[in-house]
This record gives sequence, C-alpha cells and structure tokens, in this order.
Amino acid sequence: MNKKRLAAVFAAVAAIGLVSLSGGQNGGGPMRQAMGRGASVEDSSDAIAKKIIDAKVPVFIDFWAVWCGPCRMLMPTIKKLEEEYGGKVLFLRVNVDYNPRIASYFQVQGIPAIFIVKDRSVVQQLVGFRPESDFRTALDAVLAMPPAKDSAKAGTGAKGKTSPKSGSNL
Repeated sequence: MNKKRLAAVFAAVAAIGLVSLSGGQNGGGPMRQAMGRGASVEDSSDAIAKKIIDAKVPVFIDFWAVWCGPCRMLMPTIKKLEEEYGGKVLFLRVNVDYNPRIASYFQVQGIPAIFIVKDRSVVQQLVGFRPESDFRTALDAVLAMPPAKDSAKAGTGAKGKTSPKSGSNL
C-alpha cells in the first residue's frame, strides 16, 4: 500500500469512529500514526478495561472494525441508542484491530459483538447485525436489574476474574 493510500485509510479510520461514542479517544489512548512500513496504533485495551471496571453505570461495549460492513450499518442505531440512554449507560466502541487484548479477553469471535456489563459482570451479549429493538430490550432489562448486593465487591470471583463469555465477573 502506498503512503498516500495509507494516509487516506488512517483518515477514514479516524473519521469513522476511532473515538468512543461517549467522547474522547477509543479507550483514551493516543493514536500513533507511522506512515509506511510498521504503521502502528497503540493498543489501549488497559484503558478500556479501566473504564469498564470503574463505571458506575452499565457499559454497552460495541466491538467493531472498519472493514466490517454490518458494524458500519449498526453505527447509526448505536448512536441513536446512546442519545436516548446517555447518562444511564456508558457507550464504548472498541475497534478489534487496534485493541486485540480486550477483544481476546471478551473472547470476541465475530463482529459486530455487543457486550453489556453491569457491576463488573457481563449480563448481555448480542452478536451480529440485529434490529434496534433487540438492543433496546437488552438495555431495558439491564437497567431494570437490581444492583449487586455489594457493588464494591462485585466482580470478585474466586480468582478475581473469569471469562466474560460465561456471564461471569471482570
């Protein structure tokens, strides 16, 4: 890929949504751009994990990629949901190509993949392109859940963390 094309790809990635829907860069990490061989982007998985763990509200995590058509088709729906549920739910967009460690932790095998985390536990998971009503139903169900009995200790399983796919703690 020539330098001009690579620059256009980086510009498109930034424009499409390398930033989280809730503002700031995806996970808070700076995007490093190196034109030519060895172009890299900083993996901000640690910063994303911290946002999820520290969240006082449920977290809607959208795992996506620029090259994923269904992910791009879902963007307007997720933006609309964020406008309606903003403040009650934290919305994060995680590009799996730039944040492979957190995608691996959540065992993301197909995208788009949506995980909803409450009290440091995965409580809902939706994979693939879905109608808006599926997301509303999931969000409403999560918001109706009572808080963990001891939210300060929520997410502390036998070893402190287990696989999120099983609906267990972070």
